[in-house]
Amino acid sequence: MALVVDSMCDPSTKPDTGRSCDVGSCNWFTDEYGACSVTCGTGTQTRTVECRNDNGMVQDSNCNDPKPATTANCNEESCPDWSIDDTFGECDATCGAGVETQTVTCRMDGSVVVDSMCDPSTKPDTDRSCDVGSCNWFTDEYGACSVTCGTGTQTRTVECRNDNGMVQDSNCNDPKPATTANCNEESCPDWSIDDTFGECDATCGAGVETQTVTCRMDGSVVVDSMCDPSTKPDTDRSCDVGSCNWFTDEYGACSVTCGTGTQTRTVECRNNNGMVQDSNCNDPKPATTANCNGANCPDWSIDDTFGECDATCGAGVETQTVTCRLGGSVVVDSMCDPSTKPDTDRSCDVGSCNWFTDEYGACSVTCGTGTQTRTVECRNDNGMVQDSNCNDPKPATTANCNEESCPDWSIDDTFGECDATCGAGVETQTVTCRLGGSVVVDSMCDPSTKPDTDRSCDVGSCNWFTDEYGACSVTCGTGTQTRTVECRNDNGMVQDSNCNDPKPATTANCNGANCPDWSIDDTFGECDATCGAGVETQTVTCRMDGSVVVDSMCDPSTKPDTDRSCDVGSCNWFTDEYGACSVTCGTGTQTRTVECRNNNGMVQDSNCNDPKPATTANCNGANCPDWSIDDTFGECDAICDTAIQTRTVTCRLDSTVVIDSMCDPSTKPPTQRICDVGSCRWVSLGFGECSTTCGVGTQTRSVRCENNLEVVSDNHCLSTKPDTEGICNLGDCLPFWYAGPYGPVSNPH
Repeated sequence: MALVVDSMCDPSTKPDTGRSCDVGSCNWFTDEYGACSVTCGTGTQTRTVECRNDNGMVQDSNCNDPKPATTANCNEESCPDWSIDDTFGECDATCGAGVETQTVTCRMDGSVVVDSMCDPSTKPDTDRSCDVGSCNWFTDEYGACSVTCGTGTQTRTVECRNDNGMVQDSNCNDPKPATTANCNEESCPDWSIDDTFGECDATCGAGVETQTVTCRMDGSVVVDSMCDPSTKPDTDRSCDVGSCNWFTDEYGACSVTCGTGTQTRTVECRNNNGMVQDSNCNDPKPATTANCNGANCPDWSIDDTFGECDATCGAGVETQTVTCRLGGSVVVDSMCDPSTKPDTDRSCDVGSCNWFTDEYGACSVTCGTGTQTRTVECRNDNGMVQDSNCNDPKPATTANCNEESCPDWSIDDTFGECDATCGAGVETQTVTCRLGGSVVVDSMCDPSTKPDTDRSCDVGSCNWFTDEYGACSVTCGTGTQTRTVECRNDNGMVQDSNCNDPKPATTANCNGANCPDWSIDDTFGECDATCGAGVETQTVTCRMDGSVVVDSMCDPSTKPDTDRSCDVGSCNWFTDEYGACSVTCGTGTQTRTVECRNNNGMVQDSNCNDPKPATTANCNGANCPDWSIDDTFGECDAICDTAIQTRTVTCRLDSTVVIDSMCDPSTKPPTQRICDVGSCRWVSLGFGECSTTCGVGTQTRSVRCENNLEVVSDNHCLSTKPDTEGICNLGDCLPFWYAGPYGPVSNPH
């Protein structure tokens, strides 16, 4: 086509060369201010300021209003400085030299910031040396033995301690001294079975066997209370010689060879050991005789029950077989009683024979004329028989059925709209099978003559339409921006499911710069209370890209707690069980561990407000064995000088004699003492009268060997026995007549 001058064309038909449009008013767009140029003191921050219309940025001269500022002052807060948050704490050493520390933080307006923001040359010391003294083992005295005899154990407290008190055992370098030791290695009294169980004391059933059990120590019998009653062997035990029951032997031979006779057997009262008196069996004595049947006598046997009736219709006869048998074998009938023979036949009736007809079955066709059949049988009371047994003519087994017309196809409406929203689809019409105007199942019509129910159609393809992304949802951190995404065909928007390609994203991430956020620099420390409720603290700072900034730059509503309540539990006294008593009898003492504890373990005793429970208590009030003087000293067995007197002294527990080793030998009264009956010496009485009245004569005296108490035999006096006879002289004798005795009488004759 050639270009010619405008005058050659009709000016009245010339199209417009221009038309009105509106790109929107020009206005200033301001972004958010950026980060401050300094972290403390006064700095500056900048922002973007642009003149924009609806299509984007234009020259600043197009905006009539004064241009907003692009910079502003910021961070007028004071600069950070060092802060001592707590004084020097406990020494970090458990033993010897260590270090005490205090917390020094860099703070700005009361908030913790990174140390690099403060002058390191002015930072106060955070630690200093300390010494808690060396750690050494502390050992208490051993407690009482765990047993009173036999090998036991005794325990003591062994603790690793520094100058301040108990510490973990691992802090003491030397091997830990033993906390237990063996004690009481003497043998204990124990039970002795002196003889085994004897015979059962029962004749029938349960009884008792006994044995002798004594408490002995080192072979000597002591009182039973000195042995553990829980381990004492039984002194008696139940025994059972078996109940006394009747013993029956097998019955002997029958007294007859067939029919009823008698037979006998042995019946005895017995226990497990053998026969006893019949009176020991409580049950009635079983019979010693019984009736018996020898070999069976011949008898009638029904070998089979009545069989079927011999008639097919009406009355007939049933038969059974009856034989005479002996021991199961058939014998001649004459050996059995003919009067007891069962009947071998009886009358029967199976009923008349008649025709039975069932219902007709389904028709052979669903439309038009077909046939249907039924069962026809000749039957008596027991069931079907040959047709020839029924006299009447047999009923028909088939009949005609279904004389109605057959169904045909009907188009109920024409093709409708295309079922596709995009691209190719299908139009459908309704075709039904009808019989006499009524809809029936399709299977009743000929499928080869059925009209089409659908055909193809096309309404054009569908595609995705996307708009531009809108503004970001945040100014820092990750935000989102959205756009419109629609599935459209040539006519407009349709359901998203009509577009086959994946739907383009409706949102996208934007502004990836990090926002300031709270940081937990250390987790909660230990509870500051020794007992009960206290406080745990943690350090929380506001950080941006890892650096600490002022807390005001973070959202105060999301700041994690810097402290929380804690409870180590009230401090209470923990008491262990008392140990063994220090003595086995009499009043002794026993000890136990008493510690002040919270939920975490042992603390200083000063933390428990209640008075400390006793660590010792009196124990074992039972009487101790003691010496008993059973009789006084006997008579002195010496005749002269000194001898030994004896008496009996025994060790007794509650008046029962026990072995001497159970009493304190240092307090045993003496069983002997020296006695003195005096030395044996001669004792003489004064001489008696002289044997003469004048001149020299003799006189005697009594000389006895005596001790201090009595006269003893002369042989006990060791010195020479003094004379018992002495000479005496009463002076010269004067002359006197001496008349001698008369002589015999002389015979006067």
